[in-house]
Formats: sequence, C-alpha cells, structure tokens
Amino acid sequence: MTEKRHRVSRRKLLGAMGTIGGTATLGGASTMAFFSDTEAFANNRLVAGELDLLVDWEEHYSDWSDDENVGGVRMIDYTEPPDQRDPLEENEVPLPTVTNPMVAVEESNVDAFMDATAIEAFPDTGTDPDGDPTTPNPNTPDDGVQDVIPADDECRYIRQFLRDDAGNWRSALDSDARTNTTRGDPPNAQRTAPRDPLVRISDVKPGDFGGVTFSLHLCDNPGYLWINGELRENAENGLTEPEANDDDEDDGTGVADPDAGDDQSGELADEIMVSLWYDTGETLAWDGDPQEGDTIQQSGEPTVEDFVNNTGLISGRLSTVLDMLDSNNGRGISLDGDLTDSVSVSAPPSSIGSGEIGGLGAFDRSTGTVDCPTGLLEALRIPYFALVLLGIYFDTVADPDPVDVPVSVGTNGQTGTVTIHDVERSGHFSKRVDSITISTDFPVRRVGARRFMLTHQSPVWETGQGVTFTHVTVPGPRPAGMAMFTLCYDPNDLGGERQAEPVRTCFDASTTASIGLAWWLPVDHANEIQGDSVAFDLGFYTEQCRHNDGSGMVPEGRSRVSVTASDPTADSTTRHRVAVEVGADLSGGTLSELVVDYPSDFDLGDVDPGDASDLSYDVDPSFGGALPQVVPTVSQVTRSDDDTRISFTFSSSLPLDALERFSLEYGDARNASSAGSHTVVVETDGTTVGSDSLSITT
Repeated sequence: MTEKRHRVSRRKLLGAMGTIGGTATLGGASTMAFFSDTEAFANNRLVAGELDLLVDWEEHYSDWSDDENVGGVRMIDYTEPPDQRDPLEENEVPLPTVTNPMVAVEESNVDAFMDATAIEAFPDTGTDPDGDPTTPNPNTPDDGVQDVIPADDECRYIRQFLRDDAGNWRSALDSDARTNTTRGDPPNAQRTAPRDPLVRISDVKPGDFGGVTFSLHLCDNPGYLWINGELRENAENGLTEPEANDDDEDDGTGVADPDAGDDQSGELADEIMVSLWYDTGETLAWDGDPQEGDTIQQSGEPTVEDFVNNTGLISGRLSTVLDMLDSNNGRGISLDGDLTDSVSVSAPPSSIGSGEIGGLGAFDRSTGTVDCPTGLLEALRIPYFALVLLGIYFDTVADPDPVDVPVSVGTNGQTGTVTIHDVERSGHFSKRVDSITISTDFPVRRVGARRFMLTHQSPVWETGQGVTFTHVTVPGPRPAGMAMFTLCYDPNDLGGERQAEPVRTCFDASTTASIGLAWWLPVDHANEIQGDSVAFDLGFYTEQCRHNDGSGMVPEGRSRVSVTASDPTADSTTRHRVAVEVGADLSGGTLSELVVDYPSDFDLGDVDPGDASDLSYDVDPSFGGALPQVVPTVSQVTRSDDDTRISFTFSSSLPLDALERFSLEYGDARNASSAGSHTVVVETDGTTVGSDSLSITT
C-alpha cells in the first residue's frame, strides 16, 4: 500500500456519509440507549428501572446408577433409525427428548424417576411456601428438588434468597438457597455447591443424559427475552493410555500423559449433544398446563428452531450451541413470548450484476424525485460532496479497496452493507460525477441519481421485486452529472436469512415461562473422552418492551462485533470485513493479533497478507497517550483447524484503551457452501471479543 493512501482516509469518507447520509451509519450509541432498561443474568437479579427478571431452575442427571432403579424404565437404542426402534408403549414417556430417546419410563413412574435423578435446584431450602405452620411443608432442603413456589407470589418468594447477610444482592449461582449437597451413588455422585457453574458434567459415560428446566419471571413490566450461555470448562484432566491412543483424541501422543492439555483442551464439549425447547406442555402457551416446566419434552412442545423468528436454534453439539448462545454481541438467541404467532418469510431476492443498470433487465428507467416513495424505505443517501470524496479516493489511491458502508434496513435492527467499488468523475477539475458502481447484500427496489438542475426530473430505476446488486453501475444524468445518489428498499423483501432479530412478541410480566434443556452423550463415544469434564453456564437477558422494538442492544460496556461479506453468496470467494466497537470489557488489552474463527464450512486457505487491508481505526478522544505514527499493516497470516481459523499479526500493536473502533478487510475468503446464519468468533491477543452471525444466501 502506498503512503498516499493514508492521506485519503476511508474512515473520513465513511464519516462524511454517516453524518449526512440518511440511515447510513458507522454504528455507535443509539438513542434507544436512553430507554434501555436492560437486565443481564450475571447477578441473576438486576433491577433496571422497573424491569425485574428472576430465574429459578431444577437440574437432572441420569447415569444408570442403582438409585434410579424405580421400576418401569427400559433402554431404547436410539442409534437405530426411528422406524426401526422398538415403538413406545402408550403409557411410556421418552427421555431425554422426543427425537433422541435413550430410555422409556412408564407414566406412573415418571415422578419417581425425576426425583431420583434430581441433583440440584434453586431454590432448594425447605422454606414453607405459605408460611403457615398449621399446614404441611412440601419442601425438603438440599434434596436436589426445587421448592414448591407459590403460584401467586413467585417474585417475593425468590427475591428473599437473593440477598446475602449484609443485604446485598447476589447471583442465584452464589446463593446458599441453591442445593448444597452430594446427590447420587458412588462412583459418580454429583456434588453441587454455591458458586459452582450451573452445569458440570464429569466422569460421564456413553448413554448418560440430563437436563435443566428454567422458569422465568418478569416481575414488573413486560420484556423481550434472550437466552445466552458460556463454556466455563472443557478440561482434558490428563490423558489415560486408551484415551491417548484413540484416533479422535486431539492431544493424543500414544502414551498416558497426566499433564496434557488445559481446562479448554478436552473433547467432551464436542461430543455431548444438547437440545433446547419451550417447555409449555402441549398447549403452546404459558397457561398452567400440568406438563409445563416438567423437564420433559412432550411430543407437541417445539424446539426453539421450529419457529422462524428463532431460526438457527437449537439442537447440536454442546460446543456449537454454546457458540450460538454467546453470539449476537453476548445477548444470545431471542425467545418469543407468543408461540401461536407465526411469522412468514418471503422468497430470497433475485440478483443482478456486472453492468450498467439500464442494460440489466430487472429495472425500468423513469424520471422523478430521488426520494423514496410511500411503501419503500431509504437505505442510503450519498450527497454530492461525499461522492466527490469517494471519486478522489478511487482516482488517487493505488489499488484501492472497496468502501463498505453499513446501513440500517428493516424495522427490527437488521443491518446491511452497500459496497462502493468506484465513482467515475470528469469535466473541469473532475467536478462532474458520471457514475457510481455498487454491490448490496440486501434487496433493492429503487435507485435514484439526482440532477444538479432541479428544474429537470432526475433519472430513477425501479423494479417490482427486491434485487441484490453485484458490481452494478448507476450512471449520472447528462450533462450536469449526479448531485445525490439514493437507494430504496421494501422491508417485506427481507427474508428470514436477513432477519437477525425479526418481529416477535414480548413476555408478559404476569407470565411464568419455562425453557427446557436436555443433554446426552451418544453411545458410540468412548476412549477419546475418558477423564474429560465440561462445565457451562446458561442465562437470560431482557429489555423492557416500552421504548424498544425487540432488536436488542449491546449490553453496556460490552464490545460489539460485526462480520460481513461483500458477496454473501454460498461458495463464493469474496472479501470479508471484521469490525469491532471497543467496549470496557477490552480495557487494558492490546491489539497486535486478530483471530477470526469460522465454522467448518468456510475456507480461508487462500488468504495471505497481500489480501488484507491496513488496520483501520478511530482513536478514542479521551485517550491521552502516544500511538504509532505508522498505520499497522498485516505482517503475517497463519491458519489452523482445516483453514477455518485465521490469525492476522500486525506490524505494530495498539492499546485497546486508545480505540473507539477498528476494522480489517481481507479477500480470497471462501464462503460456506450452505445458506444460513453462521456464527463467527473474533479474538484479540488471546481474548474473545465476541461473535456475529454471518448470513450466507443461495
């Protein structure tokens, strides 16, 4: 890259459009932040204004020990195809899930089996729910079974266990009202205590399974809800000799090695399977169904992935599911308060490219105002001075990179990208803007190129259906040239693949909602997970419905990650862009290496230092220290994990405290071959910054 390039800042170009250009944006704080009223699960109960989310749970673990022998339980060989399995009897209940049954329990013995496999709960105190000494107390302390919580007084009952002796609020995970005992028989007795991770699985054997049911209580106002999660431990715990010799053992050396690996080097998180579902009972409503919140997936209860407004959730390997639950800038995956409200998805948009718009067939040329008409929304408006700056950039920079402009599309917080490839100018002092060449990753209905002579109608191009652009050139009007460029779209064209957070329903404050999670270790795994253990937390995030639209905001202080592709088509080789809004969670860190970890279907094998741009960044105005005089460049690229994990090493490092945001672009990245929403994780200098969902289309 030439030094001249640094004098023509792409950041300044984007800044010019971000301050003038309609809905074009660089990110940053939204006015919605004034009305956030959000609550995270970090302390289980955080009151923001009058938004109060409380969570209780009960956890189960079946390891086939003698204490589970309650009668009426038989094993199912679920590895057989469904049509070849022994059919369930009319009075049998499959566990852990309907689609992956490992045992069948007679209905009359289900309660006894669930009590025998209960290992921990919150609250589990023995407290009398009605406070009346003349009536029987149904609760027993530390038996792993959740207290009977009074149905008309859940919030008061749970709150009493969320203060410590000094009166300070604490997490339910830290509460002494959580089960504090050992449950089950040796050799695999399960110990739980305050401050433990929510779920810890050790000495697990193929065929073991378990689950958790959460009850969610919004105590004051209705709110939108998300479920999130974090892997706390995936430990190798040393290598036994059979484990070291197993072909599936990542750390195998052929000999027993008690010091192998660390607390994140085990295989167990990749072998355990999980499923999440709405534990509503068969009514699909939070209406007090007797089977609601019973940790058993009934045949009519949907997994979260059964709903369009939660596409991408959620059954699969534990490691993959936790990556998804840690996505969306830490909020996780959205939940819907009304499961009977279906959402339709429009067909994927068509696309045009590589030519002047008038000759590509999909758009009809007419004249009129360049403003978006009724029914269409404006995605981007580029005024004349920004067009000229873009033209100067493309004219004076050797081998210029395209300019990606992030834009807001839709009404639910969705984002898109307009990629500007070129702006042609001519005339005296090159003041006339002749054309602009762009690509979009969302469907467009109308483009306009306003004349300088306002007494004349401006040229516009319109179509009856949404069309995405790939290197489409829009000419300016002759002879005066283009004074403004606009893009219009129809929000109804944004299909399910584009809707990161579609329209969904709030959870009522008066409703108790239940979410079930089941896990199981398939019977065809053995040596490679010997001695491994895994621990993880699950949690919930909420925003009040008032003043919010359900699209979600980044929790205060958390860095925001964005990963985009200039061409999001499946199997295409294209440029990717990683952008990070730096939050307080990165305070004290440095940026000398950027790691981008893709799912297995991507290929970064052809990316080298020459394909990467210089690091682009904005300095925090409050930073008073010195920064390198030379813009950091990519000096080295390394790849691992079958070319799905790529590391960029920079020529110099920057203190993250100095930055408001930074971004890096690189070419020759090959998209996944399958359409859908793919979670990409971003790290800096060994610290996970966050993740984003990269939407790949057909």
